[in-house]
Amino acid sequence: MWIGSYKLQRNVYPPDYVTVHIHNHVTDLFVRIEQQLDNKYSVVLDKSIQSESCYLSIFKDGRKVRVSFRNHDGSEKLYDYGVYLWKFKTWKKCEMYFLKKMLPAILESL
Repeated sequence: MWIGSYKLQRNVYPPDYVTVHIHNHVTDLFVRIEQQLDNKYSVVLDKSIQSESCYLSIFKDGRKVRVSFRNHDGSEKLYDYGVYLWKFKTWKKCEMYFLKKMLPAILESL
């Protein structure tokens, strides 16, 4: 994925300005999902202070699915699904993949 003139590479921590950019994109996605789900599900967003990783948790009836948007492999499995940013050419492609492919399956599993 390209962020301005910076190309994300697997397992390489990006510079701070890229991390901020990624956090902002995931925050916008979180707001969009929260509005779309309209109180049928609870949605929580956590952002790493050490990396670009963001964690989107979706809850319903005591069940939870946690999705990590990240550029590096995790040493611990702190999430159910990983969206690896380096696999996508643009943020828009990543976002569409999540909204069209992953989110419906996640909601159905809850």
